[in-house]
Amino acid sequence: MTSTGDAPRDFIGCLQDNAKRLADKVCLHVLLEGGATSVDITFSDLMQKAQGFAEALEDAGTGPGDVVLVFLNHHPDMAACYMGAMLAGAIPSFMPCPSAKQHPERYWPAHEALFRRIRPKAILTDAGQASQMKQFGLDSDGVAFLDVDSVDASSVNRSFPSMDPGGIALLQHSSGTTGLKKGMALSHQAILNQVHAYTGVLDIQEDDVIVSWLPLYHDMGLMTSLILPLALGRTAVLMDPFQWTARPAMLFEAIEKYDGRYVWLPNFAFEHLCRTAGRMQPLADLSKVRAFINCSEPCKLETFTRFAETFSDWGIRPDQLQACYALAENVFAVSQTPLGRQPSGTPLPEGDNAKNRTVASVGTVLPGVGLRILDESGQPLGEGETGEIAITGTCLFKEYFMLEDLTSERVRDGYFLTHDLGFLKDGELFILGRSDDLIIVNGRNHYAHDLEALVNGVEGLKPGRCAVFGVFNETLGTEEVIVVAERDPKAGIEDAALKKTVKETLFDEADLIIRDARIVGPDWLVKTSSGKISREGNKSKYLSHTE
Repeated sequence: MTSTGDAPRDFIGCLQDNAKRLADKVCLHVLLEGGATSVDITFSDLMQKAQGFAEALEDAGTGPGDVVLVFLNHHPDMAACYMGAMLAGAIPSFMPCPSAKQHPERYWPAHEALFRRIRPKAILTDAGQASQMKQFGLDSDGVAFLDVDSVDASSVNRSFPSMDPGGIALLQHSSGTTGLKKGMALSHQAILNQVHAYTGVLDIQEDDVIVSWLPLYHDMGLMTSLILPLALGRTAVLMDPFQWTARPAMLFEAIEKYDGRYVWLPNFAFEHLCRTAGRMQPLADLSKVRAFINCSEPCKLETFTRFAETFSDWGIRPDQLQACYALAENVFAVSQTPLGRQPSGTPLPEGDNAKNRTVASVGTVLPGVGLRILDESGQPLGEGETGEIAITGTCLFKEYFMLEDLTSERVRDGYFLTHDLGFLKDGELFILGRSDDLIIVNGRNHYAHDLEALVNGVEGLKPGRCAVFGVFNETLGTEEVIVVAERDPKAGIEDAALKKTVKETLFDEADLIIRDARIVGPDWLVKTSSGKISREGNKSKYLSHTE
């Protein structure tokens, strides 16, 4: 991006500009085989391949405004096909593929409701994924399947539609239950506003490299390791999330090899690194990293302390550890702690139910972002008062795609109601948590009512008689999901079999490993005075019967 008056007004314009200015600069190092090899992609390479995918999509009948879904595991062309869809004027969205342990016969049919709602025109994937999707009927609406490994991008001689800065650039789908995902529609202008605002706070220099293991179907991975560096003309290093999970030290090896300066991680990843790589002798000098940014789930000061102590011999200092509050509905960042200073902590405000708990600051609000703390009636609260966080500004999403009622419910008077609780103090934002409906597991959002809907479909359980809630695991540094469900004695299914089915169902259809599924009798579940199942009441009862 340039600072001149003729700077591009849409994301694709930025990419095209960088392909000319920085043609031979590597924009992506895509690591393969656990980091042993890499595919190095220049800006001109990326644009050439993106044009090839754009041409293939147009030839398949895809036009401006059509939705294109990208179902790919870690692949050298994952960025090019995504950018190609955008270049053709279509609206791309990265989607997760099933893992090796998931049952395709459960995973793929769960997408039917999503497909019916958003009506994708084309799907970019590989032959294996396409075969599975077709086997389970996901091609019934005439959607075009394009095998990314068969697209020829060697020469393209056609023009592509110009972009509307206010038009939808992409959809960022929530990471909740598969069939109930909601897509955040983000405009080109909002994306560029975010890039300008966030870059100014982070002070990312021309030669700074971003290193990431984050999946691109998650907003943190998409924005910090793909959209932001491509718009800025910077370099990013991408690794396979599954390979990183199995061998976390490869993140540090990549930082050493590519001189990485920025890394975004959810809180659980800091803990995972401490438990695994922390037992090893130093493999890298991490002292040059400008920021390890904790984001996507509540930042724990004790996690930062543990990380700094564990990797002190690797060059880690407390001032390198930063925090960010981010939402896909705001493209990404809402606030960010200042570089070079460890995030501050403050005791909980009076009246909050947690003794001796210190909350970490997530920094000051980005330029162009407005933020209020609201009480239960929607009225603004003063400094130090706890309430729901509401945001507005130049980075706000356009809508929940094809979900007009939900958009109207969550956006009031130009402010997006986050359902997150927090307070402001001395100009800094502090996050306390979410409403009890939202559970964040390893940086991914899961809504309790979505998970309960899946449990209610398990044969042998009484529909509507279950509670799902999160319990924070201090060792793992993230929440874990608990299910309490009432058996149907008429079904005659053993509790062990019910428990196994509940776990498999949530794993297959929500990509979620739960900590426990407790099968109970008719008098166990706690209800409110109005007869509703109480998540908080059942959580308290479950913990009292466990500890």
